[in-house]
Amino acid sequence: DTVNPEEFRLAQAIPFDIDYYKVLGGQSDIDDTGKSTPKKSEKEFELHPEADGIMFQVEVDPSRKTYQNDEYGKVLVYMLPFIKPAHVRNIFPDTEIQGYTEALQFVINNMNIDTNCRNILITHQFVTGAETSGSEELSVGGSDNVDVSVFEQFDYVALGHLHGKQRTGYDHVRYCGTPYKYSVSEEKHDKSITVVAMNGKGAPIEVEYLPLKGCQDVRRVRGTMDEVLAMATDDNRHDFVSITI
Repeated sequence: DTVNPEEFRLAQAIPFDIDYYKVLGGQSDIDDTGKSTPKKSEKEFELHPEADGIMFQVEVDPSRKTYQNDEYGKVLVYMLPFIKPAHVRNIFPDTEIQGYTEALQFVINNMNIDTNCRNILITHQFVTGAETSGSEELSVGGSDNVDVSVFEQFDYVALGHLHGKQRTGYDHVRYCGTPYKYSVSEEKHDKSITVVAMNGKGAPIEVEYLPLKGCQDVRRVRGTMDEVLAMATDDNRHDFVSITI
């Protein structure tokens, strides 16, 4: 979720080795056609209306979904960047799509989800009722909200867009939050990595949070000039601070 995705470096953002990862676009990365091609990125995000389902997918991949196997069987992983009603109408001009929830429901209904398997959706959406901070781009009146009920076919939904980690509506629908604090409104956030363990189909998920602490904190302080200067220590002098004198 960055206006300049070409300036973002995954290797710098994640300080440990990962064998398998996927990246998808946020609302700042997708144009009105439903496609995102950052200037210096080799990845492409595109909406494909093929017969076996609609899928936003990293790169142009005929399968449009990936899967992993474990002791409980197959896990299907779907990816869906931020979607607008205009995206769907551009691909399906005969479809009358008005709101964001209706657009997202239409796409999900055409994914041909195998409900016998465990299904994971990775998506960038703003779910109605979720807690916001001052960092996100929100539409006036909440017109870009989607109802959490559109995700009921999935066994886990990993959400991006909102910066605070939280569950929303269902225990298996969660925002992981951002790894760093991006505004003073996030000063109380406990940043972390969300680790989700899935057992068999229909079994409750297990959630663990691995704490993240950056080298610079974001915080507010209040006092006289002398009091504020006296608060500086070797440990906090490089923090991003909002000061009220």
